[in-house]
Amino acid sequence: MTTFSVQLAASIALILNVVPASLGAQVQVEQAEIAKVLAKGTLEDRMTAHRLIRQIPVSQRQPYILTALTQELDRLDQYLRERRLAIARGEPLESAEEVGEYIFSVIQVVSDYKDPAIIRPLLPFLGTGSNVINLIVAFGDTAVQQVVDFAGTASADDPGLLGTLLALERLLVSPALSEDSRQSIIKVADQRLMENQPPLGVLDRAIALALATGDSALLTKVWSLANDPVAVQNLGITDPSLVTRIQQMAASRLAPARR
Repeated sequence: MTTFSVQLAASIALILNVVPASLGAQVQVEQAEIAKVLAKGTLEDRMTAHRLIRQIPVSQRQPYILTALTQELDRLDQYLRERRLAIARGEPLESAEEVGEYIFSVIQVVSDYKDPAIIRPLLPFLGTGSNVINLIVAFGDTAVQQVVDFAGTASADDPGLLGTLLALERLLVSPALSEDSRQSIIKVADQRLMENQPPLGVLDRAIALALATGDSALLTKVWSLANDPVAVQNLGITDPSLVTRIQQMAASRLAPARR
């Protein structure tokens, strides 16, 4: 067991039990130690620190605990990006199952917070499922610009892009959505309909977003994709079978909108 782990193990009894007010300062010291371990410890140490944080009610956590958690999400995002690059290079890698479970656990703890500070570090994980999408959408108009910025810089093969476009689609119906936010979302949809967007799922999601905006120019673009193969070819897609599939996708998305 590392030094950090020994220190944490010694702190468990104090933190997990009901602590008298007279020991409040000591608890703060222990939380500071947990944050330190989360920032600098090994994966094993960080998992231990994380388990301790889960046992502390949000109302009793110090502000720097949230900072430590968001920074941990940033590190985990970087880890996943480096791993994807290694896979693309054909490098053999060990199983990341344990890390994957840890990532979902960190996201779950961060979801306890209702602070807009969690929006940015959660964006790379929009592809992990509905939980993160729901968290982001719950912030409504407050989240739009950050999601738009992420969508604008994400590559077509970014695993978080599909979830990002879906989040924007759902944000369109948020109460009190500003017109500036709506226009920003329209720009994202337009961007994704102006160039080749492999895999096809991204283009399909972009078509759905375009229709959800209700913007007349975007509706015309989707109609063109469904009815004019040249419009699809203008996206840089020349394979006849892909052209046909995209036309079918656009027509399928248009069908409910015509009702």
